[in-house]
Amino acid sequence: MLGVEFLEQRRMLAGDMFADAVIEYLPGDGVAEEHRNPASALGPPDGESPHPPNTIVSLGEGGRLSLLFVDEVIVDGRSWDLWVDEAGSSDTGYYYVSSDGGKTWHAAGRFVGDAYIDLGRIGVSEINAIRVIDAPPSGGADTPGVDIDAVVARHVASDYHPGDADRNGRFDTADIVQALQANKYDAGVNATWGEGDWNDDGYFNRLDIVAALETGTYLQPVSFRNSL
Repeated sequence: MLGVEFLEQRRMLAGDMFADAVIEYLPGDGVAEEHRNPASALGPPDGESPHPPNTIVSLGEGGRLSLLFVDEVIVDGRSWDLWVDEAGSSDTGYYYVSSDGGKTWHAAGRFVGDAYIDLGRIGVSEINAIRVIDAPPSGGADTPGVDIDAVVARHVASDYHPGDADRNGRFDTADIVQALQANKYDAGVNATWGEGDWNDDGYFNRLDIVAALETGTYLQPVSFRNSL
C-alpha cells in the first residue's frame, strides 16, 4: 500500500485523484449486505483494518465492478499510473481499462492483491475508467472475491504542461524531437499528446508550439507536481 506521505502530497497537488462514479456493479455470490455498496470504492481509501461496514465493496465470486474518473484523465507517466487498493490483499482479479468511459475495454493484467497498472506496458496512453472482474476461487466469509477500498490515479493529464511530450515533468529538446519524429506536424491528421497535440484539438501545428512556449517552462527544472 502507498505511504501516507504520497497520498497527502497528491491531495494537495491534484484536484481529483480518486474514482468518482460507478458505471456498473454486478456482485457474485456470498457478499454480505454491508459490503455491497459500490460507492464504497469511490474517494480516498479509509485505511482501516478490519474495515467497517460500507468502507469497501466486495465483488463476490466472479463479480464485476466498473468505475469512472469524471474530472481527470489518467495518463501514462513514469512507472505505474493507477493503483487499485485491494483490501483483501490476497484475492485475484482481472483488470481492464477504458479511454471512452467504459464503451470499449483493454486488458490490463491479472493481479493478486493491490494492482499497480502501468499504461505504457499495455500500450495505452490515457484512460478514464477501470473494470475489475473477480477470478475464482474466492475467499472470505462475508467478503468473497476482490475487495476494493479505493482507486487512486498517480499521473493525470492536468499534471503536465504543454510541450512535455514524454511526460517526464520537463519541457526540453527531447520533447520536440519526439513530437517531430511522428511526422504529424501540419499534416492534418490526428495526433496524440506524445505526438505534439498539446492544446487538445487533435492535431499538431503551430498552435501547439505557441501553447508550449507560453508556459515559460522550456528547459526549466522539473517541478514536484510533474515528477511523481
